[in-house]
Amino acid sequence: MDSNLFWQNFQKGDNDAFSKLYDLLWEDLFCYTARLLQDKEIASDIVQEVFTKLWENRHQAKNIDNIKSYLYKSARNSTLNSIREYNIKEKHLAAFQMILNAEGVDSTMQEILGKDMKTHIQRSIETLPERMREVFYLKVFEQLSVKEIAERMHLSEQTVRNQMSLATQRLKHVFVALLVFFIQK
Repeated sequence: MDSNLFWQNFQKGDNDAFSKLYDLLWEDLFCYTARLLQDKEIASDIVQEVFTKLWENRHQAKNIDNIKSYLYKSARNSTLNSIREYNIKEKHLAAFQMILNAEGVDSTMQEILGKDMKTHIQRSIETLPERMREVFYLKVFEQLSVKEIAERMHLSEQTVRNQMSLATQRLKHVFVALLVFFIQK
């Protein structure tokens, strides 16, 4: 069946049509996104987010004529944003690592910088709301998967992803500020 027909039925109030649209297009969007990213887990997250946003914004999305084209474009844009964010994080980490490994920075200085950074990060993490902090801790420090965190905390996987995304956004300024601080020293 045509995806545009499901979309039209959904817009008319048939919520089951959205599930059928999801079932019809999810795998193709996933394969497309996974090919671009070379990472199946992130690709799955992106496709899930594309459908979630479509659902959340369904009332504003009345002027979409070709839903398949729209979803592919949304998946491509989200993928490009994900790549951009990853590259920015990698640049910051590489710059910080370069500072710690630079000639003239002795082991005592590295230890001081490491302790100082750890203190700043811990303080920032403590400012997060309790559930967000717990999700962040389990993902970053215990290195649990999204599925494992969801099971442990009795949350949906999407809620875990959302909490991680929000925590990362809230802590991003801390990492950038620390990087600038250490570069100037």
